[in-house]
Amino acid sequence: MLSSNALLCAEGVVRDAETNNISIFNILEEVSSADFPIYFQHFFVFAAAEKNGNGSAKMICHLEVGLNGETLLSIPFTLDFQGKPRAKAVISIAGLMVPAPGILRAAFSHDEQEVNACAIAVKRIERLASAVQ
Repeated sequence: MLSSNALLCAEGVVRDAETNNISIFNILEEVSSADFPIYFQHFFVFAAAEKNGNGSAKMICHLEVGLNGETLLSIPFTLDFQGKPRAKAVISIAGLMVPAPGILRAAFSHDEQEVNACAIAVKRIERLASAVQ
């Protein structure tokens, strides 16, 4: 059995090789744009998981990113526990296009069971015009 206490989407995630500490910046909770589609040049998903009981050292999991119930991206990733009860995964997506406003949802699963998910509100705003004099 697998559980997760964190799943975050951000514009940047860095793992320190020496300490294994994670730095996450520009966490995405809500995004606003006057124009669509919007494009995330860098889109990261950070997952922290814990295995309950004796599981394998490496677990193949699945990440799905969708908008309003439609899948935009679906990829496998590996959680490597390295003999420990907890593991972290950083999934880097080089370019994610969001075609319309709505709820952008990232979810990860193992053995077809959803482990954790996060939602990002994607909103349309009015274009603000300004004149320089």
